[in-house]
Amino acid sequence: MNATYRAGREAIPGGIPGDYEYAGPNSLAPTSVDGHVPKTPEISVISAEWASGALVSTPKDILQFVQAIFNSSQYSGVRAELTKVAAHPAQDGENIINSGAGVFVWDEDGEQVVGQFGFIYPFSAQFIYWPASKTAIEVIANEVDSSSNPNFNF
Repeated sequence: MNATYRAGREAIPGGIPGDYEYAGPNSLAPTSVDGHVPKTPEISVISAEWASGALVSTPKDILQFVQAIFNSSQYSGVRAELTKVAAHPAQDGENIINSGAGVFVWDEDGEQVVGQFGFIYPFSAQFIYWPASKTAIEVIANEVDSSSNPNFNF
């Protein structure tokens, strides 16, 4: 993971990543371009959450991490700890979503799925992994949409 850094502790090549807020086409912000308002986050904001929010990475590095944890016998202990479910799973109707140590585990069409979602305004990162097929999806975003509902940005 050569492109992953901890903000506030390590120098980030190229500097702190920029972020954006979509304020809508009628935004009066002087820096607005087509409703997108660029911002420069304070290091104190992105480093406040330590590894929860201070990791600056790329989708490639995150996929490398997920594949190493879930596809390598070397990390079987880590995998077991991550997917060990909490005593009280969340339930959405008939769907049971177990939370482990930093990940969620659920069944989808009889197949186990593992995922993680996190954000620190306005950045977000998510991965979903299907162990049976060794398929992974990683999404990193640096923009929120506050034009419709600022409390529902993702």
